[in-house]
Amino acid sequence: MNNEKNNTFASTLPFINLSWALLGEFAKIPEIQSLIDATKESAKKRSQQEQIKAEREAYKDTLWGEVNSYKNETKLLIFIHNNTPETLKLFNTNFNIKDISDCDIPPYEIATLDESSYFDHRKLGVVNPGNKTFIENFFNYGAGNKQCRFETRMMVKSSFGFLEPTRTPVWEHRAKSIGRDTLVCSSRLRAYKSEAPYSYCLDVHIGEES
Repeated sequence: MNNEKNNTFASTLPFINLSWALLGEFAKIPEIQSLIDATKESAKKRSQQEQIKAEREAYKDTLWGEVNSYKNETKLLIFIHNNTPETLKLFNTNFNIKDISDCDIPPYEIATLDESSYFDHRKLGVVNPGNKTFIENFFNYGAGNKQCRFETRMMVKSSFGFLEPTRTPVWEHRAKSIGRDTLVCSSRLRAYKSEAPYSYCLDVHIGEES
């Protein structure tokens, strides 16, 4: 029985060798070789893009770690992704920026904006229930007839509790197209501090995410 198996396996070896030989000859055809080269190049670019993305994410995590270390200030950190082939310009904002002409975002690059507010615990005292806003910002970015309006607010809802007030942080954010032509844009809560001073971090994408 073992001899029969060995003979069967041995009889397939010439076929395997022939198959590899045919594949080798097949790959010598210019069109096929071009396809193989293109596939290799595509895989290489994809690997490079994944590496760049990983490095960017690590850098964003580092910045958030620095922002999240503040104890008495509510911090807002925003990463603005330009996913378009055009340079995005800042048209309007209430962020503390001296010259908005210095805030252009080149194609496929990421910019950052940040804001801070002193976290006053007295606003959340027993005698002051209700909603207290600590951060409220907006910006309009765009190119030509396309614009993205982004708005965010961090407030704390405070209500009477049995022994102390109940505090619930709320991180609001939205991005929408407001230009003559439609511009895909979105926002996402990337990270947040669940305890006071309730700092948070957002990703804003202008243009479709790749």
